[in-house]
Amino acid sequence: MVNVSVIIPAYNSARYIGESINSVLEQTFGDFEIVVVDDGSVDATTEMATASGDPRIRVIRKPNGGTASARNVGIQNSTGTYLQFLDADDIILPGKLTTQVRLLETHPTVDIVYSSFRCFQDDQCELHPPDWLRPPSRDPYRELVSGSAFPLHAALARRDSVESVGMFDSELISAEDWDLWIRLARAGHGFMYHEDLYALYRQHASSKTRRRARWRHAHVLVMENLRRLAEGEEELQRVNWYIHASRNYVLWALALLADGEHALSREAFREAYSLNTHLGYSQETLARRIAEYARAIEKDSSGQSAVVGARWLDAVQSCLPGEYPGKAVIRTSRALYWLGKAHQAHLLGVRRAVRGYLWNAVGCHGIRYMNCGTISALLQSVIGPSNWMRMKRLWKR
Repeated sequence: MVNVSVIIPAYNSARYIGESINSVLEQTFGDFEIVVVDDGSVDATTEMATASGDPRIRVIRKPNGGTASARNVGIQNSTGTYLQFLDADDIILPGKLTTQVRLLETHPTVDIVYSSFRCFQDDQCELHPPDWLRPPSRDPYRELVSGSAFPLHAALARRDSVESVGMFDSELISAEDWDLWIRLARAGHGFMYHEDLYALYRQHASSKTRRRARWRHAHVLVMENLRRLAEGEEELQRVNWYIHASRNYVLWALALLADGEHALSREAFREAYSLNTHLGYSQETLARRIAEYARAIEKDSSGQSAVVGARWLDAVQSCLPGEYPGKAVIRTSRALYWLGKAHQAHLLGVRRAVRGYLWNAVGCHGIRYMNCGTISALLQSVIGPSNWMRMKRLWKR
């Protein structure tokens, strides 16, 4: 029996799995096993996983059934007291297992300990801090219902805790880690955060845009699973379930609309409204989310999305519930959308486009969202960068 079992589900992961396994082999803590679950790969995943020849690596092959089921198979075929989950394209940094095993052994009331992490994209080396890391509050259950707080491989968990809540939900194609954390927190298992950077989370440029609606639907399913688990209305109210569920339905509705599924999008918006008449957001926050979505799907307009940019905003307005003040929200979204495009054009030095986008924003009552940066960009687009610098020098005299 080993101290730590590292569970790596893998599907057609030959490109990255060697790097992930090496990040485990480079740990300062040596009492571990690596269980790779090859989930029906048709590439050289198994060969790459065993390339090092390290006897601590075992590969289990199974028919394709999804990441959650692969992790469960890994748990059932491992022996470690603690479980380290690691996707086949992610990385853990040296010292992680040593530090987190020590924390669990010295804090018997803690069942899940997790570290800081950084994101990076594909093969780029640049790391950037995430915008969704949150240390747990005094009520981790309520905090986790509001959204996933950390990636799976940032954590080390006690085996008996994970098994006690039924492991991963194999029906979920995504968000199964969030679902697990919620069920663990709901059952009273303790969480601990430490600030050390021990996990690198790989973000693929197109991984979520191609499956955005399915990914968002999984989050809706997590919320609905929680509604079935909850013991009455009081529990749902305590964790602000209605607000967070409404938000997830809204994000699913936007994703459906990006795929051209207007009827399903209307149904999702209607469900969101039935849960919370504000759709889970203030009007300005919702407008910002919609504008961000419009710019995101525009980047992915090479055939995956049915509508893009400004036309997509018109489609959103047509799908919002009639009782919701959609016109005001969409007007704000348009203003923020054009301001975002103006900023991009400014960075690219396309002066004429900056001017046009900013005037579009002004036409959508966007002047209230302009800060000094956007105003200076507008002036530069009109008078030119050299004249702008000359004016700044004159102002300083």
